[in-house]
Amino acid sequence: IDSGDELIAAYVNMSAVAAHASAAAATSSACAERAVATCARAVQVARKAAAAADRALELLGYTEWREGQRQAVTALLLGRDVNAWLATGTGKTVIAMAYAVARPHLVVIMVTPLINLMRGHVSSVSGRRIAGLTATLLGSAQRDTKEKAAAANGERSIIFISPELASSWLLNQPQLIPQIGLLVLDEAHAMWETTSVFRGKWQFDIPALRTMLQERGNTSPVLSLSATMSANLRMSHATALRLVDQVTI
Repeated sequence: IDSGDELIAAYVNMSAVAAHASAAAATSSACAERAVATCARAVQVARKAAAAADRALELLGYTEWREGQRQAVTALLLGRDVNAWLATGTGKTVIAMAYAVARPHLVVIMVTPLINLMRGHVSSVSGRRIAGLTATLLGSAQRDTKEKAAAANGERSIIFISPELASSWLLNQPQLIPQIGLLVLDEAHAMWETTSVFRGKWQFDIPALRTMLQERGNTSPVLSLSATMSANLRMSHATALRLVDQVTI
């Protein structure tokens, strides 16, 4: 009898183990199904972002992308930080313009170290009014109080601003911070080159600017643009700006 009871108990234990194994398999299968569904949703979101990028390019009046542009705009629309280390003349500014077209309810802040660059960018954006873009510059060259007010009220698609003004000005514009969709660092190598007259302000003010935005709930991506950022400076750039999941082109 004892032997029979032990045999029955053994079968009961085996049955319990089998039941647990079956439950584990079902759980594993369910997890796999959820993972597949999550991946499918991610692919769908990425396709929508790419389609929005293509539509933005069309609205800007261009017929085709240049190298790296589509990848950069798509990644930004997905909320990823982007380093666009592209050669001069490849249309790096178009990346920011396409983002602005794809997200018309948001404001793009573009930190640019030279007044002539800002003026050129403003002229370029203004020439694309078919896309509904508006732009202004903030710095020592801006005397128009109406333009300053329009920028502060989020009435300009892209605001070109000098490095020395960016942090202090935005700190005093709390109403604008929720509307910022993208922070662009034009000529980003100027942050690190020892010969750059902008180095000090960029190194301290720009990382502080991103931290300030994040502390106020704005987690917008950063687009860094440069044709001459050396490989040994890119790590310092990523560390200073806390770029974790960045796309580099």
